[in-house]
Amino acid sequence: MGNNGVGGLSVSLETTAGSTTLINISLSKSGVTVGSVPSNVQLFQMTSPDSDLSGIIRPLTAASISSMLSADLADGSLDTPLYLGIRADGLDFPSTAFSDGSLMRVHVDSSVDDSAQGSLVPEPRTSALACLGLLLGLRKLRKLEVQKLNRK
Repeated sequence: MGNNGVGGLSVSLETTAGSTTLINISLSKSGVTVGSVPSNVQLFQMTSPDSDLSGIIRPLTAASISSMLSADLADGSLDTPLYLGIRADGLDFPSTAFSDGSLMRVHVDSSVDDSAQGSLVPEPRTSALACLGLLLGLRKLRKLEVQKLNRK
């Protein structure tokens, strides 16, 4: 990352009732900032994008994520993937669905800029995954909620 390089990653959940940010990470030459994580959200370091949360005992803190990314960014490049599993407990799932029938949408947004002008350019989601490999452990929770709804 050059002297003017900046980037970021944001993960949020959207329902018809509103949106909740799960994690927000900003990267620059001057450092890494990990925003506050909601109290009902736990973050875990995964071994690969295909792994799940089984066998993982201790959640990561925003400070530990910041420390890992800062250590990787020390040489000016971010070249070690960080696969994050996200578990959100106690979320309210409204029974009102979006027009496509889904109850929840997961947004993974990233941006990277390494130019002197400093204008952020959105990157494709695959770049976000390559940069900070992200695995959402929410699919199991969503499946459980869908099963509960189908039983009603």
